[in-house]
Amino acid sequence: MKPSAILSRHWPAMLIGSIWLWMFWPMISGQTVCGFRDSAYLYYPLFKWIDSVWASGEIPLWNPYCNYGLPVVGDGSSSVFYPGKLIFLCRFLSYPSRYGIYLSIHVLIAAVGAYRFARTMKANQAGATLAAISYAFGGSVLFQVTNVIYLVSAAWLPLALHLVWRGILGGDWRSTVWTGVICSLMILGGDPQMVYHVGLIAAVSLVFCSWGHRRWLLKNTESSCHAAYRWLTVGGARLALMVIVTSCLAAIQILPTAHWAERSERAASSHAHNMYHAWSSVDHATSRFLRRSNRWHRAQIEQLPNTLSRSLIGELRPGSSADATYQFSQPPWSIAELFFPNVMGKPFPTHQRWSDTLPAAERIWTPSVYAGVLTVLLALSQFRLWGRRKRHVWLCRIGVFFAIASFGWFGVVWALNEVVAVAGLSELEIGGIKIGPQVGGLYWFMVTLLPKYFMFRYPAKLFVIASLMISILAGLGLSQITNTSTKRKRASVCYIVILGACCIGGLAALQIAPIEAWLGRIRPNLFFGPLDIKSTVTDLNISFAQPLIVLVIALALAWLIQTGLRNSTTRTTCTYLTALIVLLTAFDVVSANRWMLAEVDPNVFEAPTEIAKQLKQIKSDNPNTTPRIYRSFDAQARGQTWPRATSTKRLEEIIAWRRETLFPKHHLEHGITLLGSFGSVWPAEYRHLPFCTDLDSEPDGSIFETQLLGDQVCAQFVPDTDRDSITLRPQTAGPVNNPRLIRAKFSGDGYYCHFLQHSYHRHAWNEIELAGINTVAYSLRSTTVDLSIDEPLRLVMSTLHDSGWKATVENLKTGESSRPKIYPVDGLWLQLKLEPGHHQVTFTYSPREFWIGCWISGLSWLALVIGLSVRRVRLKTAKTRAKTRT
Repeated sequence: MKPSAILSRHWPAMLIGSIWLWMFWPMISGQTVCGFRDSAYLYYPLFKWIDSVWASGEIPLWNPYCNYGLPVVGDGSSSVFYPGKLIFLCRFLSYPSRYGIYLSIHVLIAAVGAYRFARTMKANQAGATLAAISYAFGGSVLFQVTNVIYLVSAAWLPLALHLVWRGILGGDWRSTVWTGVICSLMILGGDPQMVYHVGLIAAVSLVFCSWGHRRWLLKNTESSCHAAYRWLTVGGARLALMVIVTSCLAAIQILPTAHWAERSERAASSHAHNMYHAWSSVDHATSRFLRRSNRWHRAQIEQLPNTLSRSLIGELRPGSSADATYQFSQPPWSIAELFFPNVMGKPFPTHQRWSDTLPAAERIWTPSVYAGVLTVLLALSQFRLWGRRKRHVWLCRIGVFFAIASFGWFGVVWALNEVVAVAGLSELEIGGIKIGPQVGGLYWFMVTLLPKYFMFRYPAKLFVIASLMISILAGLGLSQITNTSTKRKRASVCYIVILGACCIGGLAALQIAPIEAWLGRIRPNLFFGPLDIKSTVTDLNISFAQPLIVLVIALALAWLIQTGLRNSTTRTTCTYLTALIVLLTAFDVVSANRWMLAEVDPNVFEAPTEIAKQLKQIKSDNPNTTPRIYRSFDAQARGQTWPRATSTKRLEEIIAWRRETLFPKHHLEHGITLLGSFGSVWPAEYRHLPFCTDLDSEPDGSIFETQLLGDQVCAQFVPDTDRDSITLRPQTAGPVNNPRLIRAKFSGDGYYCHFLQHSYHRHAWNEIELAGINTVAYSLRSTTVDLSIDEPLRLVMSTLHDSGWKATVENLKTGESSRPKIYPVDGLWLQLKLEPGHHQVTFTYSPREFWIGCWISGLSWLALVIGLSVRRVRLKTAKTRAKTRT
């Protein structure tokens, strides 16, 4: 094959691969690491610890180092059994390199999936390449390298929707099975919400398609509408098959996660999140009223409508679980970022995010959703919410729905409140209840109407789906650039003229208006310091100049294409010109979004810290203990000078500080227990747990505490205001008499013994002296304790209670062995009744949900592999027979 033919056929793969390598080679080679948000302080140390557990020959089921223990598999964000984690087995590579490959490979999967999805939607080669580049390297996906589990789901989303179109809506049963496989990878990768959305899109699309099919049958044929109902039934069966395949393949993750989700603080909230909670509250209250019709229950019934109204439409209490559901909402004005790159400002490495001062500005999920100005214009040229082009209508409706739903907190009531505020009126109220701004928005309807949807958070995540639809529509628009109708051409010209006028107006305003004086009044950022005015103004000029330059070049290329068609120029020339548009978009997107990778030197993750030396000294002084350190969740950079100074190395400084203060997963590398470590699954029992005493209220600003065995040494970590570091100051701890404080001051080995005397109102705790107690064996999910007692008592382990914990007690004098039941103490700690004697007690964590899911998933993946192998053998045999016949 000639080189020109190879280039003509494989140029999309070569272009996408070149962009991918240029952007991610420093990460792939281990020269840099993503150093922003969850990727730096949560997933990097967590994945490293999980990899070390696998390397030691253990299954990472229980993490004893986070608070008083947390399940690893029960926390879906750990993605322990995700097949993509096999890259971490390549231990001949450095860990930063393996982590970089893990991130970058999912961006490449996103590009390949978007290309395949666009081809399924009938885009040509150039259009599919444009869709792949604008989606994978656009801000909505690329910035998710800072939040790994959502990068995984965004990577597999195009393939999932491609298979939904071919399988569930197209009638291909094999594609339906593959849809279940892709959805199971999303769940195993840590994001079940995206699977929820894929199922929602498939179900709603199926209903709309069946309705359209019914209308067509009644209009064009003599058959009855039963044929449409039959089509809907068969489509429902394909949807059910997808759900079954997904559930079976990902059961190893679904069952433990579902078990722990019911214990999370999200599920335990007394707030009525949706209509089902409201109905259950009414049913519970009325049943109690019927059983005991007294004055108190009557008053409760009378207050029930007011209570439910406050829960469903009232203003949410800040800091509550319901309020957290709407955190990271996409502001409506962020749509401007689709046309102007980084127009809202960059949050790092220096503070340039001027838009944080806008009214009702939310925490940013993605600092820019820019995917190329030509991408948006081409998508607008194909925009239609109804018509005969079913593919276009399907893409547009999905894109519009999820774009509006991503606004989250900014609902209809928020818009009305903004209007009445301008008019000088008070905010909307009903019966004295102040209506929350989220009411009336699409996300509010989803939370209120969809089962279990309130368990998810962060509406801005939904814009990833909208960005995919925009990219695919842009690919279709580029594919039809040579045969666009006159009406569409005129509309495109209007879009270009308006956008060009906005760019010129923005550049003129920046030159005339006193922008620097206004920017100087913006308050500093807690981490990134005062606003970098000079860089902010420079980036604003680029934000308006770059789209203008791209538009001028694109108009020249489009004019050449149209002129070539009129002059009967060869199709190859037009193809080259179209490829130049793709190349122009690639340069536009990459140059605007490259900074979002937030790269830092990997040495900052490996550099020795002062706290590591001090902890090593504590362990050497107390060899039989494991320190437990309290780290306040709300503690920020106390004593730091960051708000007063700007630094281009601030990301590295933040990482170093978080490693020094062990926040929130950096303690795992030291093998110590951190109280206050958070995760996506936060058991409800931890909400009222007094992790510390009154240290946070002390004037010295102490933010850490640890209690050790033996000499009762209390170590307090106090910020040093003279230099940005943390020093360790051992102090003598006084006696602990308050039982609430005893629970926060457990010994380092993770257990203690006491008599428990019940009283009607409270528990009385009396500590006893033991003849001897020591740890015989210890692992992450198993602990063996040897102790001798002279009277009956209850052994209480300072470990979070779960049904997966099992105990084996062996009496060393008689040789008898038993498996007594473990009881919870206040639903929190592991408690075991022991008789007098010399015992060896073994606690083992072996959750039933995990082993059931393990068998289901193992057999399902085995059946899938066998099915693929049999099909491959059949296809090979059929080809051999065909060759023999010929």
